[in-house]
Amino acid sequence: MSNLSPLAEETLRLIEIARPPKTRTIREFAEQEIIIPNGQYEGWRFNANRQPYAALWLDAVDSNRWRHFASTGATQSGKTLLCCVIPIMYHLFEMQENVLFGLPDKNMANDKWLEDIEPVIRRSRYADLLPLKGEGSRGGIVKNAVRFRNGATLKIISGGGGDKSRSAYTSRVLVITEVDGMDEQGGGSRETNKISQMMGRLLAYGDNSRVYMECTVSIEKGRIWQEYLSGTESKIATKCPHCNEFVTLEREDLHGWESAKTDAEAYRETSYYCNACGEAWNEEDRKQANLDSVLLHRGQKIEDGKILGDYPDTHKFSFRWSSINNLFVPPGLIGEKEWAAVNSDDNDDNERELCQFFWAIPYKPPKWDVATLTRDGVMSRINKIPRNVVPDDTEKITMQIDLHKFLAYYAIVAWREDASSQIIDYGMFDIPSEQLSVEVAMLSALCEFRDQGGKAEFITEGGKKRQLDQCWIDAGYKGEVVYEFIKSKRTDANIWRPSIGLGSGQYKGKNYYEPKKKGKSVRYIGQRYHVSLDSGRGVFVVSVDADHWKLRAHEALATPPGRSGCMGLFAGTQRDHLSFVRQITAEKMVEEFVPGKGVVRKFVRLHRQNHWLDCLYGCCASAHFCGIESIGEKKKPPERKTIRKSAIQETAPRFPKVTFPRR
Repeated sequence: MSNLSPLAEETLRLIEIARPPKTRTIREFAEQEIIIPNGQYEGWRFNANRQPYAALWLDAVDSNRWRHFASTGATQSGKTLLCCVIPIMYHLFEMQENVLFGLPDKNMANDKWLEDIEPVIRRSRYADLLPLKGEGSRGGIVKNAVRFRNGATLKIISGGGGDKSRSAYTSRVLVITEVDGMDEQGGGSRETNKISQMMGRLLAYGDNSRVYMECTVSIEKGRIWQEYLSGTESKIATKCPHCNEFVTLEREDLHGWESAKTDAEAYRETSYYCNACGEAWNEEDRKQANLDSVLLHRGQKIEDGKILGDYPDTHKFSFRWSSINNLFVPPGLIGEKEWAAVNSDDNDDNERELCQFFWAIPYKPPKWDVATLTRDGVMSRINKIPRNVVPDDTEKITMQIDLHKFLAYYAIVAWREDASSQIIDYGMFDIPSEQLSVEVAMLSALCEFRDQGGKAEFITEGGKKRQLDQCWIDAGYKGEVVYEFIKSKRTDANIWRPSIGLGSGQYKGKNYYEPKKKGKSVRYIGQRYHVSLDSGRGVFVVSVDADHWKLRAHEALATPPGRSGCMGLFAGTQRDHLSFVRQITAEKMVEEFVPGKGVVRKFVRLHRQNHWLDCLYGCCASAHFCGIESIGEKKKPPERKTIRKSAIQETAPRFPKVTFPRR
């Protein structure tokens, strides 16, 4: 029986109620609060030992030895949940503090919210804290911030936009995903790189700040790999169930697939082998080895089960795991992919996939030009078909016009059903900008070109007449003139279309971004081009990935005659075609690392005169638009069921004929 008075007992009870609950570790929080929202473990409570590397990562965070965490690992292993979603939820709900969420582009924010973050919150007891309206509510699009009902805010900051978008909000915690997507300076910024700007928002919190980064490895110069090398460079040492030695297994310890004759045999025969005793591990061995694993940091080693060596002198914990530690993916699947990489013509793409997605090591791109087209190679395409004569088996005829201040360039190509083609004409016409303003001169020249026939009618080898199917006009320079021309009564807007080439070497250097779906603006999506309605100007505009279609043009000119996809050049001497060939070979494609995108292919200009190359790639893209679908395709598309001659035109993408508003 208590000797305290009722008042004292009540006071103690109130004090106990008012005392804040003990703050859990991030591992305790994860295992007590997180429910897997989808996948093979949907509805199961999170268990760090299900993927033992997760326990190592969570315990490292809980050690309070580091304040900056950079992680990379195999895909489909739970990386985003562990290294991104769980830290966000822990600080929002357990610590009840604001979190900065860094993304390469704010346009990704809603997708990341819907795909990765919200499903986990909704399966937890914190679903009641989701906002009832606005961003993050049901149907609310996430762009800038999600404000939860406990008072904490998830603030979105991006690598895109101006520097103010990354500097106007401070917090103690920063979580960054897709790190390599921000490995470049902001457009026009005089400040430091985007990630450093984001981290600058934590300076007021000093040693109490926390940064979490995660990303798939791209190449050695990629930001996440550089973060890994500059931190603890921690790796997993697994305990072999056969010899009890702690070993760190890598790609070279996966065997059995090398001598396989089929992919199925490679799957069956593949196992991980201990590099200490040479014994093969079955799946139970691998699971137990990972459950008994320990972390080794840079400079450390393990002898007789004891870790020797000091911790690296850094505040950054950097951690990597690979498919050996991903218990969700059997070794047979990796062996099958290794076998396919060796036995496939697409070895380069397979190697990139294996490095980045399974082994979590940098991909080392080949050091050569992707496509080298020589002048002699183009000259070898000259054949006996006369200029302006269309082969009898032609299915489509396309033309592209490239406008400049004093001259316009054009090229015309006739296309067969198998995507083989014949350049039937190319040339120039004057733009009288010395006598008239540039705009008036260009419009006048276009109208005169059209009214004098505009190369719109052709004669086949057999004497039949053929009409032009598409003519695209480059609207990257003085686009208003092209739009005005297209809106003219005498211009068929279903044949003549404005186009804008986007790519590394194009005017203003803007890259091409392919839309995900059609809508009010985007009316058609083709192969690395799309058609949009510019409602303000009342015209359909074609946006084209110039680098992609230049490569297609070069490949066509490099394909041996007689094969599907080859391109020929009308009759003439090499001297006749010298200027044309110089321009066609004025650019070459190379591979290089672009921060935020990894290894990309791009065309680089060897000399300035490349106008007929621009015309030729436009002809290739517009042919695909007309239904010559095998251009740039690895396989010939299946035959169409419609074989009537009158139905050929129906296979091309069409839009309703538009009556444009007139001034």
